Amino acid sequence: MTLSGASWVIHNTSLYQFVRQWRNDKKGNQLVRIDLGNNPIAKKLDIFPQLPQALGPRIHTLVLDDKFYCLGGLEPPPSPWAMAFDPSLNQWESLPNPAPFPPFPIMIRRIFSAAIHVPKPCIVVGWPEDRVLRRYYVNTKNWVSEEFEIPKTRFFGPDDLMGPALAVDRMLYWYSARDTTACLIGYDLMRKTWFMGKFHVHDYGRSYIPEHTGPPSPPSLAHLDSDKFCLFWFSVVKCHPNPTTITEEDSLTEDEGEARDEEYVEEVEEESLRIHCMKLRVT
Repeated sequence: MTLSGASWVIHNTSLYQFVRQWRNDKKGNQLVRIDLGNNPIAKKLDIFPQLPQALGPRIHTLVLDDKFYCLGGLEPPPSPWAMAFDPSLNQWESLPNPAPFPPFPIMIRRIFSAAIHVPKPCIVVGWPEDRVLRRYYVNTKNWVSEEFEIPKTRFFGPDDLMGPALAVDRMLYWYSARDTTACLIGYDLMRKTWFMGKFHVHDYGRSYIPEHTGPPSPPSLAHLDSDKFCLFWFSVVKCHPNPTTITEEDSLTEDEGEARDEEYVEEVEEESLRIHCMKLRVT
């Protein structure tokens, strides 16, 4: 059996990760739990039952009312695209597919998702390019579709609204760090109104060279409490060159008739990642 990480989420004091599993050339998925608390006895790996259907290489993972939801089924309909796990029952449930079902395969990179309680507990999934928002109400187990109008502005667009969204009460938040138009974006799910505030982060993307390190990871936005938020991001730092002494053997010459060692100093540059964290207040 071989395990490979797919997606993870932190809930209470534990890290839950969906992993891809290969057993006898058959692909499957399982949910595992790692306790992050201070109790050394509890620090063990718990493996939950295997998912009823295989997941794609990229999925969205959400937690709502102590249940775990994953979006991104591998097979086309009628196979389920979304599944839920109830730890109290230790079992999986295949959720009904959205109707009408979007063109398959669904590009996970091109959607956003969030878990909210207001006005009713539901999983929100958005297709920014199609201007469609779908809600899965967990109590009635049905999907409802609605229009998702994005304002025409030069500050943000559909590309800035993809990936996990941060849900706080009835609001969804994203942080976009494109070039000089870095901003915090908010959407009121009940009033269907947008908010935007310019907020630049320093050193984001600094020293990232695509052919060496690839593009920088997008900043992560977290909610602390009330109107307090926090931003995390990375930058690459070039360390001071380390002088290194290297001994090189010259080739034989007719005049010398023997090898001669020569020492010289070479400067070696090193790079490391710097983690940035900044608190902010949204009012």
